[in-house]
Amino acid sequence: MTIHEPKFRKLFLQWFPINELILCFIALFVFNNYIKHSEQVIRADGLGYYNYLPAIFIYNDLNFEFTDTLQTEFYKHKEANAGILRKVNGKGVNKYFVGTAVMQSPFFLGGHLIAKNSEKYAADGYSEIYQRGIYHAALVWSLIGLLFIRLSLSYLGIHRWWIFWIQAAVFLASSLPNYIVTDASFSHAYSFALVSIWTYLIISFKPEEARKLLWIGLVLGLIVLIRPVNILVILFLPFLLHVSGKKLSDITMYFLNRKMLFLSFVIFGLVISIQVLIWNLQTGQWLVRSYGDESFNFSEPHIIDFLFSYRKGFFIYAPVFFVFLILGIGIWVMKKSWMNIATFILPFLVSVYVLSSWWVWYYGESFGSRVMIDFYPFAILVAVPIYQLKRQILKWLVVPIITCFSYLALVQTYQYKNYILLGDAMHKEAYWTVFLKTDEKYQGYLWQEKFNSNMKKDELLRLTGIPLDVLFSEPLIQNFEVSKLYSRLVVVINGNCSYSNGTNRFMVSIDDSLGTNHRYLEKAIFKSNAKENFSGSFQLPFFFEPLEFNRYTLVCLIYKEEEMNCSEPFEIIVYGLP
Repeated sequence: MTIHEPKFRKLFLQWFPINELILCFIALFVFNNYIKHSEQVIRADGLGYYNYLPAIFIYNDLNFEFTDTLQTEFYKHKEANAGILRKVNGKGVNKYFVGTAVMQSPFFLGGHLIAKNSEKYAADGYSEIYQRGIYHAALVWSLIGLLFIRLSLSYLGIHRWWIFWIQAAVFLASSLPNYIVTDASFSHAYSFALVSIWTYLIISFKPEEARKLLWIGLVLGLIVLIRPVNILVILFLPFLLHVSGKKLSDITMYFLNRKMLFLSFVIFGLVISIQVLIWNLQTGQWLVRSYGDESFNFSEPHIIDFLFSYRKGFFIYAPVFFVFLILGIGIWVMKKSWMNIATFILPFLVSVYVLSSWWVWYYGESFGSRVMIDFYPFAILVAVPIYQLKRQILKWLVVPIITCFSYLALVQTYQYKNYILLGDAMHKEAYWTVFLKTDEKYQGYLWQEKFNSNMKKDELLRLTGIPLDVLFSEPLIQNFEVSKLYSRLVVVINGNCSYSNGTNRFMVSIDDSLGTNHRYLEKAIFKSNAKENFSGSFQLPFFFEPLEFNRYTLVCLIYKEEEMNCSEPFEIIVYGLP
């Protein structure tokens, strides 16, 4: 018994998650008392990732026909799944891959078991208990990712105290918190965990542990099953092997054990075949282009925007990684560790090139550079040379930097959740206007487009005193004349209203005197897809391309939502911009 105590003690100290428990406590305190996690975390892209679970376990319908008529607590499913479900061979197909649902499945099944045995929750796959389950899924998998980051750094000889600060940088000073408290159903927390596990398996691999190749194949299969583009992680294989001090003789052992290598490929193939099997069950085809025309444009990458723009720059919304990159590579340069530099920089740049070439390089309505969360385990390894230094001053210098950037990231997570930061259209002026602002008056401030009333313009039409019921019951029709050729026309709606449900959209169309439509725009008072409160004055500008000279047109305005109270009538003004 005594002989085994040191080994047991070593394993206990290695695997007992003291760092992760401390960070979890800090995160939960912040999430529960400051940011507050959303009631509805299954949303947007995340709804697509998640939909497989109720489709398989509740509705037995992989073609998702149940969404045509289903209405649950948080969704009208036909509307919520617009853009998520596509038709292939006349059959419904989810454009997103199934891997995220696989990772969420234990938490879904736990929530479903509770719902079926409780009168409090509807067992429909989408009620509050399922939302809460996915929130906990993202939190737990993120903590598992942190655990394997600790194991990797410990293997590389970093002291547990400094590992804690690196973990804090990943968990608190990045975009990751948002994908726990608000967008927990998105794929990134799960990819982060799997890539962390895969990184540890590679770094800690030893020739005599050939069976570990089976786990490497399994985890890599899950990584690809979540997001196929994440096959890019294999580009970092030389970096992981070199940074862990593997010799050439060690590396060749991967390929000498042909049996285990072959089985590893088999397991990898079996995992990714789950998606192929689902496609076949859905459509009768083995391969489906589920994203349709959405694709990469490799001739027009947005590398600088992807890394440094206020819109979604990786280093703008997670600047701690820029600090790691500069300091870590700087130390490698001083030590002339050219192989470390080359094996990291090349795959990093290739990954950025590929990811920034997606047709929507900013990846839609979201917080920060979300696709880079999947690559955090590699980005933090650049910090290793900082903590391998014998001198302590630089290590201690990084501590207040991580603390400050953690505060910044958590404030911005709060801002995004409360509609202070824009999800897809941030720019320099907007960023600094609301920088670290959390007051209620800033909620929705950037979401309402502002019209510069001082710009040079000709007033073509002014309608005042328009009550709410007129706009809602039927279109408001009014003639006006375009007396000369303008560069643009703008229709401005001013109002003061409050509502507690919906997005309250207005439609403005400009028709000619024969009723032929020439311009059409639709816009929400508050640009949100969720159920949100709004109260106060608003201004909606609708900008139109110029109409032909001297054409008589009609302005039609249709109010789209019902639940709304207005303290004063609307005002509608049509301007011509010279």
